[in-house]
Amino acid sequence: MIRKKIEKIIRKSHFWRDVDFDKLSEIYISNLLRSVSLTLFAVFVLFFLYELGYSTPAILALFGYYFLFRTGFDFVAGFFVARFGPKHSLLVSAILQIVNALMLLTLPTYKWNVALLALPWGASSSFYFIALHVMMSKIKHTKKAGAEIGHLQVFENLARCARGWPPPVRPVA
Repeated sequence: MIRKKIEKIIRKSHFWRDVDFDKLSEIYISNLLRSVSLTLFAVFVLFFLYELGYSTPAILALFGYYFLFRTGFDFVAGFFVARFGPKHSLLVSAILQIVNALMLLTLPTYKWNVALLALPWGASSSFYFIALHVMMSKIKHTKKAGAEIGHLQVFENLARCARGWPPPVRPVA
């Protein structure tokens, strides 16, 4: 009897011990891995742009354009998910992320404008996050919906913290 009570307490605090890899767990893990990789990617992009001679206002403008394009593409991604489904939207997101990486690879040669760099990056994020939220709304358990969305956000924030230790060093001009 005591053992059952202890196991019940431990099971609540150690979620990953008894998890079976159903669709919800796959979403958690894929979002965690994507967050880790894109957070590391974003940190190196900052240094890369700075080393190529982009000014601080230009780098900040990149993020401004990113959020501007992401806001605009949220509507496009919503219509796309409604028409073709979230899995196709995830595919479009991955393709746009590859386009963004290729643009960054060719940046020393072509000297892309920051607005043009932000376009596939913002569109990719829109297509990914709209699809993610649609999948979560279809898969979640009705009685545990808040906890499941909370787990998703906790894992995403842990992934962001993974690149924060040790903290990134700011370049000195």
